[in-house]
Amino acid sequence: MKVYAQLLPALASKIYRLRWFLLLLFMTALFFIWLMSLKGVTVTVTNQTRWLDKVQLKQNILQRMDNRWLTLSIQDIKYAAERIDWVDKVEVKRVWPSRLELKINEQKPLACWNGMALTNREKLIAMKKCPGQWVKVDAQKQFIARFVALQDKLQQLAQQFNLLVRQVNINDRGTWVLTTNKKLQLIARDRDIQQSLQLWLDVLKQKPFPDLEQIKKIDLRYPNGFAVQPRPLEG
Repeated sequence: MKVYAQLLPALASKIYRLRWFLLLLFMTALFFIWLMSLKGVTVTVTNQTRWLDKVQLKQNILQRMDNRWLTLSIQDIKYAAERIDWVDKVEVKRVWPSRLELKINEQKPLACWNGMALTNREKLIAMKKCPGQWVKVDAQKQFIARFVALQDKLQQLAQQFNLLVRQVNINDRGTWVLTTNKKLQLIARDRDIQQSLQLWLDVLKQKPFPDLEQIKKIDLRYPNGFAVQPRPLEG
């Protein structure tokens, strides 16, 4: 008993000296218990998006996760978000105490492909109605990759020569018909559409046609040139 009586004051003295450390340890334990039980994660999209359904995004993310903020995997959230329509790339940031910030880069719409939105990621997304200014494409899915790869040349036609492609028709034989804002039709074959449009671009850069509105069709299906069909004279 005497031994215990001698140890108690020493133990009490040590506990007293460590009181702030023990209090901090206790508070830290309580804090982590609170974090582990924390629910009701808030998802915030920090940048502007045009086509993305933010409500669907938040619901899909929270449904796929356990809704506990501390144990959420950033990579799982990023993966879940990037599987949603219109999402291209996602940056995820955890913000105390219970918020997730998502910075989202959207896919870019390229055309209305048989009534669906075609994006730069070669994705088709269902839409009730495509905007009127989008390029309208009537073609099978097998031509999607070729059309996406053609965007650089289509942009050159628009920016340098004010030739905006408004309609694209590709038949089962692989014949492309591109109709522009000047009602000019460019006709090419699928297997050499890239080379054919580049040839046309090179010709326009060297010696632009005086009045493209007077031309009805340009047939690019020739190995080393093209055929021009003028519009019939009125009256």
